Amino acid sequence: MKEIFTNYGHITELWWDGANGEKQMYDWPFFQKTVHQLSPETLVFSDIGPDIRWVGNEKGIAGTTNWNILDTAGFTRGIGAPLPDTLQSGNYNGCCCIPAACDVSIRSGWF
Repeated sequence: MKEIFTNYGHITELWWDGANGEKQMYDWPFFQKTVHQLSPETLVFSDIGPDIRWVGNEKGIAGTTNWNILDTAGFTRGIGAPLPDTLQSGNYNGCCCIPAACDVSIRSGWF
């Protein structure tokens, strides 16, 4: 990460994808701290943010009501994330401002 964030110019957005499943463990707090130290303007996406959250589906559709706030206490990235219906709607009385991003594959499947 240090090489990417110091040698390739401004990076607007970084995606932390949950596709790895539960087989690999990552030090997310360390990664988040490193990114924000090296590139404080970079927005970080994952299922629970910290800056942008996954919308809970890969159809490119947010819920009819989609709050930009989400409670993340007790959740972790990947397998420990909130259920997709929570990600799709957010939390009316949530504590963290984490707007949802809709993603969709441009073909059948991602790879």
